[in-house]
Amino acid sequence: MRFLRGLLIKLGLVKGKVGLLVLGLSNSGKSTVVARLTKEPVEDVAPTVGFAVETVKLDGLTVTMFDMSGNQRYQELWKHYYKDTTAIMFVLDAADNARFAEADTVLRELLTAEPLKMSPSKNLYTRVQD
Repeated sequence: MRFLRGLLIKLGLVKGKVGLLVLGLSNSGKSTVVARLTKEPVEDVAPTVGFAVETVKLDGLTVTMFDMSGNQRYQELWKHYYKDTTAIMFVLDAADNARFAEADTVLRELLTAEPLKMSPSKNLYTRVQD
């Protein structure tokens, strides 16, 4: 929770509603990160199909996390959530070095996506989950 709070403070958010879009390749640990941030048991985490939404209240903030499937066929859906988010967290499995090049490509495509280019106030935070 401390990581999330620190992230939100860096964004200048202390009250109100926040949308956090959690992205990354399939099996990168996105749902595990969300489970840890919401204090859910991580041993019960299953792969996300489509997307999952979790909301947590944190010191005057209501944080809604959109945990998006990293499966390639669902990545096209990510752009539909950009406008409803304050920040994007890209999760990378540091132990899966065979997919680093793929993650790099996906992240570069994300950063140059038209909806994000038109929204300069979006912030992207990358955290390596090992």
